[in-house]
Amino acid sequence: METRVKKTSNTKTLLIEAAAELFMRQSYGAVSVDDIAIAAGIKKGTFYHHFSSKADLALAAYEHMWEDGKKVLDACFSPTVPAEKRLEKYTEAMYQCHVEDFEIEGKIYGCPLCSAGAEMSAQDDRIRQRLKDIYDGHCAYYASVLRDLPQLDGISRAEIEKLSREMFSYTGGVLNNAKVANDPEVIRRDLLPGLSRFLIPQPSGRKKAKA
Repeated sequence: METRVKKTSNTKTLLIEAAAELFMRQSYGAVSVDDIAIAAGIKKGTFYHHFSSKADLALAAYEHMWEDGKKVLDACFSPTVPAEKRLEKYTEAMYQCHVEDFEIEGKIYGCPLCSAGAEMSAQDDRIRQRLKDIYDGHCAYYASVLRDLPQLDGISRAEIEKLSREMFSYTGGVLNNAKVANDPEVIRRDLLPGLSRFLIPQPSGRKKAKA
């Protein structure tokens, strides 16, 4: 999920926020330590007082993106929100997040954490593993909907995990399509209808998930 960072006077946090913004708008490979230092308004030498490498900073930047993203996810998927309304809130939040950038900058950036996974998973195992954990965390929000919907009562734990992963993959695909089309309306048109199809009860044979 895309996030808009807030500036701070703390040097380490400035570096993390600058890296998060640059990685979102470009990519890990396209951004140098010099670029990050300039964006953070510090000298390059100061960078190495806080991070031993660009990869170390990337881990912190991706964590920063995830922590900001969870605030939105927590609101959309709160247990106080009826299960059938959570995906509506989520897809609208996704649309508003991307349409804001499009109106200001004329660009759609998609999901930076999905982009990072595609770029970095074969290059840095620490980044790959942390992104996997983040993806699993995102899937848990979808799983909460699947568990709480009355029409899916009796769905097995294994099926919940399978469907939540498929929902995450579908979301990443829609955001990537919106990025390629440079059109936020792709998100509004495709995301909710597609995710809703995962909520249609399937033929019997499921076992009830244990608490």
